[in-house]
Amino acid sequence: MTTSACKQIVLLWIFLLCAVAFTSMYFDRSAECPAATFDKLGSFTANRPFQFRVLIPALVHVIQLLYPFVPSRELFFVLNVAIVFLLLVISAAYFSRFTDQRTANLSAFLMLYPMVWNYCVFGLYVYVSDIAAILFFTMGLRLLNDRRYGVYYLLFGVATLNRETSCFLTLAFVLTQWSRVSLRALILHGLTQAALWVVLKGALAHVFASNGGPDMFALCWRGNVAALLDEGTRARTIAAFAFGCVWLLIPFGWKETPGFMKRLLWIVPPYLIGMFLVARIGEVRAFAELTPVFVGPAIFGLRKIARDTTW
Repeated sequence: MTTSACKQIVLLWIFLLCAVAFTSMYFDRSAECPAATFDKLGSFTANRPFQFRVLIPALVHVIQLLYPFVPSRELFFVLNVAIVFLLLVISAAYFSRFTDQRTANLSAFLMLYPMVWNYCVFGLYVYVSDIAAILFFTMGLRLLNDRRYGVYYLLFGVATLNRETSCFLTLAFVLTQWSRVSLRALILHGLTQAALWVVLKGALAHVFASNGGPDMFALCWRGNVAALLDEGTRARTIAAFAFGCVWLLIPFGWKETPGFMKRLLWIVPPYLIGMFLVARIGEVRAFAELTPVFVGPAIFGLRKIARDTTW
């Protein structure tokens, strides 16, 4: 076995250990949502809109049909470990498109930093679909950078079955591909993805029409405004320290940040506004897809600080 192969095996082993450690903290510090417990999700009886995020529960359901003696919580735990492991691998592959492989491998670990803040420090409930959303969004960015549109559409469909915020992949498509394809093609791609999203979510709404709970979206902006104004809530702290303030690193390496990552930052305003309207600000997990958007350019800021600092 070559030295390079040994190093790769060691890196993958460390990725796996990190995935287990993160998942352990996540599951220990966060509770099951009463409206969407592990058992309810696995049996397709959870409330809407949680059950609409059907991808991971469907995997659990199939496994339990084959091995009914395995508890739902353990299955969700193992799947979350696998998702985080794949996220680290995909992150290293994505970052390698913009920097050397060694830096990309190390940068993959930076993805865990804001995730620890969002899901272990500020997390209330465990939603495996949230972590999977980060994985699929990062995979989508890699495919968009490589212009692999066919595989991208397959991923987009899978991501939509996982979580409705896959719609922001379409915005990422527009922002990063507008100079690569014609305006007509860009519009067709946008309309095609919007139609696919509506069809898939409409089908899920039909399948789970009898489940309890609200529809796909519920307006939360009034409660969010009240939470921010109320000094007795955690909303201000969460808003101030979400993502572990990793975005503070971005300006330091702005000149070195690739244009692809700079254009992606235009996702942030519509994402924040959209989620402020339909998600509780106290559940920062709703902003999952912004993780690679922030971490990407933050890598170059951190590298610039490290290079210019005398220790």
